[in-house]
Amino acid sequence: MVVGLALSIVTGATGNQSLGSVLGDAGLLTILSFNRAQEEEADLTALATLARYYGHVAGADTFFKIVEQLPERAGKEEIPIFLRTHPLSHKRIELLHTIAKKNGWAFDQPIVALPDTLWASRASSLADE
Repeated sequence: MVVGLALSIVTGATGNQSLGSVLGDAGLLTILSFNRAQEEEADLTALATLARYYGHVAGADTFFKIVEQLPERAGKEEIPIFLRTHPLSHKRIELLHTIAKKNGWAFDQPIVALPDTLWASRASSLADE
């Protein structure tokens, strides 16, 4: 929001559309880069949580494998925008495997279903909506 406000002030003062476009693109790149850094941190936290709970991280890359296949299954316009702005799925998969290898977390274990308590918690939260 601060970036947008600053861009509005600069572009409004100059009245120059080209400058506004360049500054807007630069602001977007900054925001995307910040969000991607956050996503990488979230990936690390998620893997660490899986490793602590299950003793391995098997299945952690399944979501990204599915997202990677979406363009083949649906037109680009059918893919939600929040998925289109994620880093390339194959890069995320590589990152997950790199993090797991660095920490000694195995990917080659049987995938275990979510515990019943999580399913019950989800059902409860859906009922509250």
